[in-house]
Amino acid sequence: MRTIMSIIVFLTVTSVLLGVYHWSSYQDSTSEKNLAIDETVRVTESNETLMIEHQMDSLPKMQIPLSVPSQADDLSCLEEECQIENGELNVESPGAYTLEYQISKTTIVPSVYYINDWLVKLDPEQRDQKSRNFRMTLSGKKQGQWHSIRPPVLDSERNNIHYYEWQFEDSVEPPLIKLKEPLNYQERLNRLNIISNEPISQKKLQTLQKTFNQSHDQLLIVNSNLEKVITDHLVIVSNLNNSTEKMFESYLQSVSTNVERDQQVIQTLTDLYYKQDVDHPRVNALTETLTNEEQSRLFQRLMDLEMHQGSLIQLLDELLSDLLGYQTQFFELNHASESFISLFGEETRPLYINGEQVDYDLKRKDEQVYMKMNDFISVFDLYGFSIDQRHEWFVESDEKEYRFYSNRSVYMIDHTRFQVDQSAWFETDESFYVSISLLSEIFNRTFEENSEEIRLE
Repeated sequence: MRTIMSIIVFLTVTSVLLGVYHWSSYQDSTSEKNLAIDETVRVTESNETLMIEHQMDSLPKMQIPLSVPSQADDLSCLEEECQIENGELNVESPGAYTLEYQISKTTIVPSVYYINDWLVKLDPEQRDQKSRNFRMTLSGKKQGQWHSIRPPVLDSERNNIHYYEWQFEDSVEPPLIKLKEPLNYQERLNRLNIISNEPISQKKLQTLQKTFNQSHDQLLIVNSNLEKVITDHLVIVSNLNNSTEKMFESYLQSVSTNVERDQQVIQTLTDLYYKQDVDHPRVNALTETLTNEEQSRLFQRLMDLEMHQGSLIQLLDELLSDLLGYQTQFFELNHASESFISLFGEETRPLYINGEQVDYDLKRKDEQVYMKMNDFISVFDLYGFSIDQRHEWFVESDEKEYRFYSNRSVYMIDHTRFQVDQSAWFETDESFYVSISLLSEIFNRTFEENSEEIRLE
């Protein structure tokens, strides 16, 4: 009996110890994967640099990669229990730790310092930055004026120091902007921080509010003495005329993770929403395909995108596909092509030819279905070929000659010329797609479609 009791006690103690061990391991792994850390960044200005003390509270014992800006110099950890080696922060025991480094002050245009992407960060994949509390203070020289994408919660002068304090509650990485000549007027409009050298009327503020309401913070500086600037966080303009256009361009830059690659998309969307009578193929394709309501819905969805969300090319193709109800790669194809490619999508309904289901590449555009000309020639055993130099397709059928001119809205049957609208066909870099409805009419075929299938006889 005593032996049995001893075994029971032993098993119970072992189970408890194993449970504590696994719970401890779970807590450690959970904390490293979902770090929600309060941060305090103290910035001290000197003539050429900013000295940074970056304190992170409640760090667990861990080893985590660091993202270090290229302009950060002399990076170190002030406490003995943490070290930085090979791009990783090694914390030996839980607690608050402070990273110290310095950043060079750089000008973006004369009289304006712009310090962006300057914070050393823990690996974002292993921490929950959206729930963080971020406090930033700056002790600056009295000459000039510092700003960020939000107004400071504290702005005061102490002896020869101008002291600022900002508070952020999300994953924003605030830039620092210094104007050598201070501006006297400041307004806050939704998520837009406005600094100006003259008062801004309520009428202009209301116009800004109606026409542009972004989902994250930006800074607009209005000063006729400064050069124009458009970045992902900052816009400098001489006056408020067309400022919403510049803010929209800046906003799209802030969403993009590759502004240079996405520049074509940014310009197209800016032209679509903020410029009148723009005659450009990409803009025309959007205005001809999207209704006014769909254009408004697209704009609203753009305003809901997050900072640094991804490739604008991919994001816009996804938004367009959702609006149109079919898959399109409009921006991706035009980015990769030297010539313009129409806005079309993938046709997913099955195709039956002479009662048999076949697998051909079909497209959708303007509620029409399109087929490659060479596929149509092949499936109906016609004689035909393309003459690339003349942008012409030649087809022979029932002792008649047909000519289709891909760069014009024209085709010919023998010597008779026929005019068609611009939706009759389109080209990609590799193929010539023609409306199946038009082909069936020209070549006396029967074309039927419904929500389930497409038939061609």
